[in-house]
Amino acid sequence: KIGDSVLLSANQVCECGIGGLVIDEIIGRDEDAFLTLDGRSVSRFSLVLKYLPGNVFRAQLVLSNNQSNIELRYETLDNKSINRGQFENFYKKLVLMIGNGYTIVYTHEEDIPLGKNGKFKAVIIN
Repeated sequence: KIGDSVLLSANQVCECGIGGLVIDEIIGRDEDAFLTLDGRSVSRFSLVLKYLPGNVFRAQLVLSNNQSNIELRYETLDNKSINRGQFENFYKKLVLMIGNGYTIVYTHEEDIPLGKNGKFKAVIIN
C-alpha cells in the first residue's frame, strides 16, 4: 500500500511460530527513472535536492520524460517565496545531472499535498 518492496523468503516457516510473512530483505521504495532530452536514464534526485536554499523545508520536483519543462514546488519555513537567484546551487547540480535545455519553474506552495499512500513524494516523474 505504501509503495515499498520486499524480497519474500523461500522458507515461509519461522522458528518463532507466530506466523505471517517471512522476509529476507526490505528493498524499499522503487525510484522512477527520468529520461533526459539526450536519452539518458537518471534517478536519485535526492542528491540534488540537498542543494536547495536553507529555508526550504519541503520540495517536490515534477518532471515529464523527454520534456523540457520542470517544476520545483517548494515550501519555506517562513511561508515566503524565494528569489530565483537563491536556487543557483540547486540549478547547477541539476544541470550536471540531467544536462542543458530545460526550463525550470520555481513554485512556492503553502502546502504540498501528500500522495495517496499518505507519504510525501519528493520526485514525481510523469
